[in-house]
Order: sequence, then structure tokens, then C-alpha cells
Amino acid sequence: MLTVTISGSLMYLIEGEEQPTIFSSIPAAMWWAIETLTTVGYGDMVPTTVAGRFLGGVVSVIGIGTLALFSGLITIGFLDQLKLHREQRSAAKVAQPARADENRSKGALRAQPVELTDLSVAMFDQSRARPGVCPHCGVALPHWTAH
Repeated sequence: MLTVTISGSLMYLIEGEEQPTIFSSIPAAMWWAIETLTTVGYGDMVPTTVAGRFLGGVVSVIGIGTLALFSGLITIGFLDQLKLHREQRSAAKVAQPARADENRSKGALRAQPVELTDLSVAMFDQSRARPGVCPHCGVALPHWTAH
């Protein structure tokens, strides 16, 4: 908003006398600033003086630079979060089967349920299956009966 206000005011001061019908007020010149900063450039308001064109070029570069800067920062932040999420999922998949094997060997009951993942299902060895014991975490199933 500060850039729109300042560039609109400057453009009104520069082009107001040259084009009084187009740059009739500061709010009208602020519309030109919005068009220029967002790189839309409808062409309904075009500076004709050298100083006005120079200011238009500077405002265009500021608009493009601001857009590139913020979109780059947002993209980097998104990629960092995506990498962190993938690392956490990878660590959980590797750590979980190790805990399940440890509990199977100890025969201990787990206080917290284990989230099943594709990796834990793939690592399950059918030859270790025991009746009445959960094949994923090794917890004894209290209400299990053989059929």
C-alpha cells in the first residue's frame, strides 16, 4: 500500500498537468500504480512525459521484484515443510518396525497403539506368526480364541 500511495502520488505530480483527464487525482493515479505494480498494465493510463515513463519503469521493476521475491520465499518455505514432513514419515516408518520386533521378543504389552504403515506390513514375517499375538506389534490379544 505504501508503494501504491507513493508511486501514485508521484505520478499525479508528474503527469497531472500533462494529462489532466487521465491522471485527474491521486486516487486515479493510484489505480495506475496498482496496474503497473501487478504487471497488468491495461493501457488505459499511460505516462507520456520522460519523467513519467521513467517512474513507470521503476514501479514496474519494483512490482516484478516484489512478486518474484515473495513467491520465491513462499516456495522455499513450502519445500522446507515438505522435506521435514517426508523426513518425519521416513523416520517413523524405520523406527516403528524395530519397536515391534523388540516387543515381540520381550512379550511385553504396549501402552500406546502402533500406527500401521506399508513398511510395517511388508516387514512382517509370516513364519513368526503366533496364535493370539498381534502380528504387527507383538501384543497379546486378550479375547482371541482359535476357530
